[in-house]
Amino acid sequence: MPQGLDTAIRHFVLTTENIARTSGELHEWLGVGQGQTHSYTLEYGFVNEIVMLGTSFVELGQPIWAGHRLHGVLEDRGGDCAQMIVLETDDAVALRERALARNFTLVKDKEFQGQKVLQFDPEVFGTRFETYEYHLPDGWWTGRPENYTPSTVVEDVLGADIAVGHPAQTAARIAEVYRAKLDADGTSVHFGDKTLHFVPADGGWEGLTALNLAALDPARRGDSRTICGTEFRFV
Repeated sequence: MPQGLDTAIRHFVLTTENIARTSGELHEWLGVGQGQTHSYTLEYGFVNEIVMLGTSFVELGQPIWAGHRLHGVLEDRGGDCAQMIVLETDDAVALRERALARNFTLVKDKEFQGQKVLQFDPEVFGTRFETYEYHLPDGWWTGRPENYTPSTVVEDVLGADIAVGHPAQTAARIAEVYRAKLDADGTSVHFGDKTLHFVPADGGWEGLTALNLAALDPARRGDSRTICGTEFRFV
């Protein structure tokens, strides 16, 4: 975790019906090579690939079991989509206590590979938030950065947009429970150098809709492309 932060955003999770197709689109647009895959995901009914963009990761997942929860996610969205933000905290117990004190529903409260993990019902913050208390000396479970091919076009992920029915209310909720900084606009929450913007859903689909990227080449600013039902845009 970056020094001085209680909670940091680690990666963004996308769900796809065709991981090979989506992977190819990501490689082309983001200038990255083949990412890391994990065989343990087969035990949970999906295949994955993780690519590294600066200090952040983007994970693709495709369900392979009939009746897997991710099929429901794809059906609800009407196709490929971004469906989760993964964070790291230094105190999962305190986070749980703050959440339960506010009657925020947890759909996951367990251990994963020896680490505490909490996941909020997507109705709480507009998309799934999964948070790990992680204390391994060699870094995040996605693996060492040197095992990834750096992007040739992306400097880092600056944050994301989340469409919700009540942006200000949702932003205030997440800032309070995660002890993150609420921006003066009342709808943006800062986790260190990454910012989540809560935007109006306007009666449409609620959830993670866009990733905001810093470009290595300033000329790329303003470019955008929709991949896996998610806008990847250089800002």
